[in-house]
Amino acid sequence: MMISMPCLPHRMILVIVGIALLSTACSPLPSLPAQPQAMTLLTIDVPALLPVQMPSKESVLQFNHVEAVAALRNTHMLYRRRGPVMNRYAYHRWLVMPAELIDQAFMQSLAPQLPYTTVVRPEQGLVADYALSLVLLKLEQEFVSGDRSLEHLEMQAQLMDLDRHRVIASHLFSYREVAPKATAVGGAMAAGIALGHLFNDLQIWLSEVDH
Repeated sequence: MMISMPCLPHRMILVIVGIALLSTACSPLPSLPAQPQAMTLLTIDVPALLPVQMPSKESVLQFNHVEAVAALRNTHMLYRRRGPVMNRYAYHRWLVMPAELIDQAFMQSLAPQLPYTTVVRPEQGLVADYALSLVLLKLEQEFVSGDRSLEHLEMQAQLMDLDRHRVIASHLFSYREVAPKATAVGGAMAAGIALGHLFNDLQIWLSEVDH
């Protein structure tokens, strides 16, 4: 069934249209989207290592590339707030995967101080006496209060005798370092300090197990 509408004068139609346009102009416009925040990429900077006196070794150490558990095979910076729920920073990430950052830091900071004849990488295809493997188990920031946080670093180390094809020793290194700031940047700074402690302890551990 069709319903017929009464015919309106032309002038009245113009008035109705004008009122509709005026009411639209007076309504608030939707706010423009905020400019997205830029992503900040962070590294792990290791402070100067403490000198450790160790006797020179007439052997070659092969340093295998640092591995990581599945949760850390990405560039996300992880944090938690007094609970089991893990979160990711939205606008802060590691420059590359943290295992790669630790790998680079080892070769730059620790390898030159080790008492071995030389430190080689697996891809070089050189003969080595021992192989050191590191697996990153944990790298996360925990907020214990609004202005205080801790960075957790946990690493599994294993030293293998390549001539005898056997594991000489393994050790779990674990650190909780107070962050200078309760921010992602503060967490990265604390990670560098914790990694410095790991490298210092790793020197001592190697001198004890490889003799």
